[in-house]
Amino acid sequence: MTVTNKQGGIAATYSRVAWKIGGNTGFGIGGVLAALTFPNPVLELGSLKLVGDNRLGNTALGAAVLGGLLGIVCWLVGLIAGARAKSDVVTLDTYGLTISSWRGNQQPRIAEDGTPKPRGPKTFTLRWSALERIAVDHPKETEPAAIAVWFRPADEPSAAWRTKHGAEGREGGGLWVYRDDATSPRTVNPERLRDALKRYASGLYEDPHDIPDP
Repeated sequence: MTVTNKQGGIAATYSRVAWKIGGNTGFGIGGVLAALTFPNPVLELGSLKLVGDNRLGNTALGAAVLGGLLGIVCWLVGLIAGARAKSDVVTLDTYGLTISSWRGNQQPRIAEDGTPKPRGPKTFTLRWSALERIAVDHPKETEPAAIAVWFRPADEPSAAWRTKHGAEGREGGGLWVYRDDATSPRTVNPERLRDALKRYASGLYEDPHDIPDP
């Protein structure tokens, strides 16, 4: 089973954020410039001239015009960037859980001939046989969901592995190995994995209320 985010949803989020940033920026800059340059036209296209009746009107007109134009441009840029952005991928099977994440800086891979290969996501696999249990929980009530795992003593990962894959210690034991980033549409919400974990991880999965308190 493979879980990803829909490309349309990613693009929509990128464009929405870009529209908000561009529109707000253009609104502020346009208002200031129009106030300073009154009574010059805010927008002049041939015989079309847009000028406010007074400094306040010119300010409002300039804010609206530049805010709208810059908002549209940024919306288009965000839409294109979102269409190119790739979702994280979480795969579950009878062997284990594989996570491919774009979180953090991605280093180019080097081919055998020394040439750089295209950047790719960080990928690692958690074998069911190496785990004592796994759960989907919230690190804090106000934070998005995350995946917590407890390794068997013989398979406890090294500090280097934790650093490489961004695993963080959980209070009371275990590691947070994957988080939903509310600011990025690329990350997969771990809440979507509950049923699949119950099916594939079998007795290893525990609901949040069964996790020991710190």
